[in-house]
Amino acid sequence: MIRTLLASILILAATPAAEADIIHLKGGGKILTGAWRLDGNVLLYESPAGMIGIPYSEVARIEKSDLPPPGKAADEPAAPAEPDPALPDALSLLREGGRALEQRDFDTAAERFLQSIRERPELAAARVGYAVAVFAMDRDGMALSVILEGLALDPGNPDLHEVLGDLRNREERVEDALRSWRRAHDIAPADRMQEKIEIAERELQAGRDYAVSSAPHFIVRYGEGMDSG
Repeated sequence: MIRTLLASILILAATPAAEADIIHLKGGGKILTGAWRLDGNVLLYESPAGMIGIPYSEVARIEKSDLPPPGKAADEPAAPAEPDPALPDALSLLREGGRALEQRDFDTAAERFLQSIRERPELAAARVGYAVAVFAMDRDGMALSVILEGLALDPGNPDLHEVLGDLRNREERVEDALRSWRRAHDIAPADRMQEKIEIAERELQAGRDYAVSSAPHFIVRYGEGMDSG
């Protein structure tokens, strides 16, 4: 009975709805999506970049909202609106974000980068800038969906792979970080990446050495008159 109910819930959750769900991440981030489903320990959610997967262990809760799913209007789709010349374009927002980042105004930087991403989802530089800004405010969870969506759009972007590695490293998931950094280095070799890879490899090796040295050791002694059989 429970399994049948769970299957029904997952089918309903994977069906596009007129209203979006909000996925709250444990790190403080929020993801707005029109459809999601569980695949083992992975939560797959619909985004403008396609289906994105995140570990279900990173999800705090999921709740309904009265907002339309990303990329969809609240009612029937309308004709695309003409750009408002009075509003800044994505590249201007990107530059404003960069200036705010240099001035350590991380809130403004994150806001400008996010606005730039909404205008031009393919701008990897805006996604990297956003991640750097929220990293500085210790809001790592807010960067995860932005980076994963960027990689879905541009899986060959080394900067996005590097930032994903940085995020995993801050979560103390060194093996995952190493995998992302190696991918970034394969795409665009750089001394910076090689240094990160070497540090991670040493850290993993040190952890393995410690596990071996701290394991219990048993010494069996056979003395005269003792039966070894």
